[in-house]
Amino acid sequence: MSHLFYLLFTVIPVALLANTSVASEQSSHRQEINSPVKLSKNTSNSSVISAKQTGRKSNQKIDLSSVQKQKSESAFSPIETALLLSYLTNKNTFTLIDARSTEEFSHSHVQGAINVPLQAVNLENSQLPEDKNKLILVYCKTGKRASKVAQSLISLGYDNVKVLPAKQLMFKNNLVVFNCGV
Repeated sequence: MSHLFYLLFTVIPVALLANTSVASEQSSHRQEINSPVKLSKNTSNSSVISAKQTGRKSNQKIDLSSVQKQKSESAFSPIETALLLSYLTNKNTFTLIDARSTEEFSHSHVQGAINVPLQAVNLENSQLPEDKNKLILVYCKTGKRASKVAQSLISLGYDNVKVLPAKQLMFKNNLVVFNCGV
């Protein structure tokens, strides 16, 4: 039963979102998540999704194993320690965005980080870099909000956006610091 819950509420929405255009609106994401979905097995024993959705072929399949692998490799890959250490001496190495709420940011944040909660991600935000190719690292306490902010930045045209995995941060005594021992 717990595996079914995991598939219905974790894997399937991720797989459906991965198959959408990044630039599409959030409302279309909600429509796709609510579409009827059927799991099946193919001959190579990897799980696939067949989704009957408006504007898509009724038997279109998404390989879940490749979606999960891509998500884990790209979104949550550790950031090189040397890059994090270089930020400590030169804040222009990359733009560091704290995706947590304004209140959480005011209590603690990595020195030099800018606060851009999800609702503040837009082209009019003067804190965002003008250079859309500049490296942007986004963090929060768990990685969930950081992932959403990163996707929003990508949809705004930023090409070099990465999520700083939560395991590479330490939240302790009202401090947020890089955990370079990972």
